[in-house]
Amino acid sequence: MKRFAFLAAVSGLAATTCLAADEAAVAPAMTAQLVPASEIEVLGIESWDQVLERQAQLGDIASNPKARNGAHGTWVVPSERATFERATSGEQYVTNKWGDTLMGISFNGVVDVDGASFGGQGGGPGVWAAGVRFIGYRDGRVVGETDFSEALHERSIWVDANLKGVDRIVIESLPVHEGAGFFTMDDLTFVRDGQTTVVTFDDVAPETKITGKDYAGLTWEEGAGPFNAEADQALPPPRDLSDSIFDPTASTEDPQAGINARGAVPAPLQLLDFQGVKRGDQGQSSYPPDTCGAIGPNHFLEVVNTVWAVYDRNSGGLVTRSSLSSFQPGTSGDPRVLYDAIHDRWIVVSTNFGSNIYVAYSLTNNPTGSWFKFSFNAATGSNSGCGVDYPTLGYDDRGIYIAAFMYNTCGYSIFAIDKSTLLAGSPSVGNIWEFHQIAGSQTTQPCEHLGAQPGVAYFAARASSNQIRKFTLTGALNTGSAPVLTNNLITIASHTSPPTAPALGASTNLDTVGSRLMNAVYRNGSIWTAHAINVGGRSAVRWYQLDANSNSVSQFGTISDPTYYYFDPGITVNSVEAMVVGFSGSHAGVFAGAFYAGRRGFDSSGATCAPVEYKVGEAAQNLIDSFGRNRWGDYSLVTVDPNDDMGLWCIQEYSESPANIWGTWIVQLSYDNDCNGNMVDDLVDIAMGTSQDSNGNNVPDECEPFPDPFNLTNPADGAMNVDAAANINFLWTASNPGVTYNITISANSDLSSPIVNQVAPSGFLTLGGGTLSGNTQYYWGVTATDSQSRTTQSTPYPATFTTASVTIDCDGDADGDGSVTLQDLNIVLFNFGNAVAPGTNGDVDGDGNVTLNDLNIVLFNFGNVC
Repeated sequence: MKRFAFLAAVSGLAATTCLAADEAAVAPAMTAQLVPASEIEVLGIESWDQVLERQAQLGDIASNPKARNGAHGTWVVPSERATFERATSGEQYVTNKWGDTLMGISFNGVVDVDGASFGGQGGGPGVWAAGVRFIGYRDGRVVGETDFSEALHERSIWVDANLKGVDRIVIESLPVHEGAGFFTMDDLTFVRDGQTTVVTFDDVAPETKITGKDYAGLTWEEGAGPFNAEADQALPPPRDLSDSIFDPTASTEDPQAGINARGAVPAPLQLLDFQGVKRGDQGQSSYPPDTCGAIGPNHFLEVVNTVWAVYDRNSGGLVTRSSLSSFQPGTSGDPRVLYDAIHDRWIVVSTNFGSNIYVAYSLTNNPTGSWFKFSFNAATGSNSGCGVDYPTLGYDDRGIYIAAFMYNTCGYSIFAIDKSTLLAGSPSVGNIWEFHQIAGSQTTQPCEHLGAQPGVAYFAARASSNQIRKFTLTGALNTGSAPVLTNNLITIASHTSPPTAPALGASTNLDTVGSRLMNAVYRNGSIWTAHAINVGGRSAVRWYQLDANSNSVSQFGTISDPTYYYFDPGITVNSVEAMVVGFSGSHAGVFAGAFYAGRRGFDSSGATCAPVEYKVGEAAQNLIDSFGRNRWGDYSLVTVDPNDDMGLWCIQEYSESPANIWGTWIVQLSYDNDCNGNMVDDLVDIAMGTSQDSNGNNVPDECEPFPDPFNLTNPADGAMNVDAAANINFLWTASNPGVTYNITISANSDLSSPIVNQVAPSGFLTLGGGTLSGNTQYYWGVTATDSQSRTTQSTPYPATFTTASVTIDCDGDADGDGSVTLQDLNIVLFNFGNAVAPGTNGDVDGDGNVTLNDLNIVLFNFGNVC
């Protein structure tokens, strides 16, 4: 038996050795090379008027070179991320691109066909062929055919052909979705001249088109089945090194690892939200959107496949819009945008899905002003023959950083563009440094470096199921000395790749793009990043704060739900480390919507608020790409407001109506406040010491609420016959935060000339008997005072009560004037020790002698009035 797992006999096909996504070893330091000046093409400075003029000439959308554009299906060995566990030998197979239902193979001679293994290609049963069969031809005539097999599924099945004496076969598949039926084929087995051949496809580079080639000595034909023209604008999926294939029974994720404290953290305040670009704007029909947009001083700039749009940040109103190719000639998609807050400029990058990366850097903070534009060939040197896919974007005070997967065996590259020449009065392209074929990482994300600059540039990439690889670029970019790239591994909680996400009306689940990191932000010594993982068989969002110095995890959290699937997260953090992560969400009972969650810098480690759906999905989404996947994403973005370094702006995809229309929605969020009106965020006030926070609740003291209302309870308002001769307990309810209380008692209704005006530390005061007169109406009230000397008066203020009549013992009234006074005391003292007529001359007890007992009686009743 002969197996075709060979290289030499196949013209133009190259074998590939792919670096494992979970390669754990620390890769050696790398020194950059310069992109040759001959590989840089400068478009120069363009005004917005020039873009609009080009738009008028080109129309809305230029042809996408990677779209179907009316062509029939082809035989393709899929990319690694589009490869499922369907191979019956080795790791690869061939599939019918676009789900074409009539796929032919010519044997260039007469053979007997035994059969082949078939499985479902793509996102699920909603696109997997309902069955396949063989049709055999000889000399152009049908000489045999088989019955249709059972419906295909995730495990391949062998389908017998038993076709004798044929020179050509057609694999016919039963369509499932819009005329398409996707399948995988492996181990095609035939006999020629007594020798059995098995075609295994394992010597072919991933994403190799074999239609039109003589692979295995056969002619692989173009498809001939009908197709739906609606499906021809799917942009290429990310072709990154594949991570673990989802298997719901193989998750190693601890369901409680980093799970957020749902509801324990308040959600950010939602200030403004508005519609962004949706499918159909500017006549575009591509998918997915590659959701990306950033906030600037006066505008929100959105760049998606394949539209460029500007909105007024105060109203959300559309300012202007064009096709992406009108803005940057030659580009096709995978756009990214960031606002460079360090130099008050905009950065936009994109690609043509070939060898070029396109860069636009604005001259001002106005996106409708002038831009400096250029492109460079990323497929030079050891990248020769490879193409750019999924470029990512970051910046710092020195450079613009782009990473890209160079498909066709070249792996990842990083490009560092010197900003100094771009910022010159007459901008030009200076050094573009490149690091080729970076090992052991998946989807490298350059950091957006916010706040104080570290003097180096950081990058983050998923290295394995329990590691993130941190890259550090050191050295100047504007000299002839090459910068150096080093790396470290950071251990994280173990995870597996997320499953696809069901959604209402979806014939097959939405593609969640795997567990690649979606973006990265550096601030205050930390790298913040996020991705999707598998928790309990559902897609969930995992976010991290990584210590860039110690190469450790400062904190992380997992945003999951027992029903919802969450995916495609973008993340950012503001100047006081308030964080927002935005993402998509769906389950089988709802259309896909747009969500966010957040936390403040002082919240418990790993905690976020419960997810908030800020834009509800409206209709079913069934946009199937060439490999049978229901495309979504492929990413999203959250950015910090450059005006205060506090506000947080999020752009996410949702399912628009009618069906199969993606939309984007933008929301302005805030964890910041300015209670004292000094135009500085409260947390910044506290951090800078311009405001005090005595109780440590992150609210400036001057903004604490006034003491709470409280009530007087005893004596009850209007109480009568209060015994003034006995102790009186004055009681009131507590006020928060009432630090002290002041009680005032007066015989006047305005509480003037108070009898009592006393500070009490708690909710009561005991007044001694005899302090108040009998048969008198009194008025009283309490004032609560906080630490900032703000006050709240009691309810009521004042209250009233009336004392009972008082009968007082007049013993000791030696002079008979109706009161016990100093005169009575003097009489007793003058006659002390004398025998007198009973009841006279100080003998108040009537025993005929003035003694100590008479003195005690006077003193005991001293001050009484009869």
